[in-house]
Amino acid sequence: MINVKEDDYADIVTCSSNALPEATYTWKYGNEVISEKNVLFLNYTLKRDHGGDYECIAQNSHGQTSTRTTINVLCNYTI
Repeated sequence: MINVKEDDYADIVTCSSNALPEATYTWKYGNEVISEKNVLFLNYTLKRDHGGDYECIAQNSHGQTSTRTTINVLCNYTI
């Protein structure tokens, strides 16, 4: 799990595999493809609605596998 304060940037997340032939990568948030690289770089500040599960799918001619990471956006309250 990755914790990020609201209005901050998330750390870069890397997905890797030992596939032969080399895998291609797809990052998804919900049903939306957000990156087609092994690195997930969200180059915008995160809001509450950006929190949730992000899935990395690695695939080659032999098949595919996936893993998930959760980005938890911590609300920024002011008093």
